[in-house]
This record gives sequence, structure tokens and C-alpha cells, in this order.
Amino acid sequence: MPRRRRWWLLIAAVVLAAGAGYGNYLLISAHDARVTVLVLARQVEWGQRITEADLATARIVEDPAVHMIREEDRATVLGKTAATGLPEGSVLAPKHLTADAIPAAGQHVVALAIKSGQLLARGLHPGERVQVTPIAANQTSVDGALRGTGFAARVLVVGKPDTQGALTVDVVITADQLTTATAAAAGPVILTLLGPGN
Repeated sequence: MPRRRRWWLLIAAVVLAAGAGYGNYLLISAHDARVTVLVLARQVEWGQRITEADLATARIVEDPAVHMIREEDRATVLGKTAATGLPEGSVLAPKHLTADAIPAAGQHVVALAIKSGQLLARGLHPGERVQVTPIAANQTSVDGALRGTGFAARVLVVGKPDTQGALTVDVVITADQLTTATAAAAGPVILTLLGPGN
């Protein structure tokens, strides 16, 4: 006798095939939704100008809530200044960059000599705010006589220690601090890290 057809198996197969096709469609759609955005090829510090060597690209699904910079806008990024320190691999956003150069108008960069043992053990990083306290040449701490008043500044570059452990720290100051900062640059200083709001 002829075998009876099982129509429910045929229907189930059609449903499974349709489901697989729809799943593939969703996967392809998600892939197509990805866009090419700019990411950092290496770590950048506050105040650093963005160059071609700093940029790489990645394809990701764009989040409407996050403002990303697309690869086609690369030219608008080059030459801008990092408004904050960013690690390698960071997805670039407009808030991370500024068109203002550092030092900006009305600002100056002063190099300060830091003797061995007078820098924080944690070190300093570009963008951090510090209190600069000049000290007498024959003193090793602020317990001694001060060579004038201190002032607040922002760290731009931290040099490497020399053979005696001394190093140079470049700081950004305002025009009204220039006289005091120039005097401080003539001798040893102590840098104190300032907390938020100071």
C-alpha cells in the first residue's frame, strides 16, 4: 500500500527554512548597519595635535546617542588638539577635540626644573593642574624660605629624568602669571597636584 504523506513534516520544514532565511536577513542587515569611524591608533595626551599617525578606523554599529566621527570626516580632525587624554583604541567624538591650539591666545608655556625627589611618586600627566611653589636654592622643601609666591598651572609635557634624576616639566600659564612664572623657572620648584575645583 502507498505510504501516507506526512504533511506536517513538510510544513515544519518550510517554517524552519523561512526562519533561517529571516535570521540570515537580520544578520546581513546588522552587518550593513555598521559604519566606518575614526579610532585612535595610539594614546594621545591633552594638548597634543592630532596627526595622520594617530588615526585608525573601525567598523561598528552606530549608536545614535553617541556622536562619532566617521572616516569620511578625517580631514576635519587632522591638526586639531586633544581636549583630553585618550587611550589607544578610543572611538573619536567631537567633544574629544578642540580647534584651539595650546598654548591658546593669552597663554604661555614655561619650563620648570624639578630636582630629584621633588616630583610626586605617581608622576604627572598632561592636562593635570598643579600648584607651583618656588623654593630657595639652598632649601629642599617648602619648609624653607620661599622665593616668591606660588601660582597654579596646567601640565603640558613631562620630560624624562636626567642622570641625576632631575627633569623638566612644561606648564601652561596665563599672561598675568608670566612674571612670577619666569622667576620660578630660574630655580627649583615643588609641584603640588590640585584636586577638582581648586
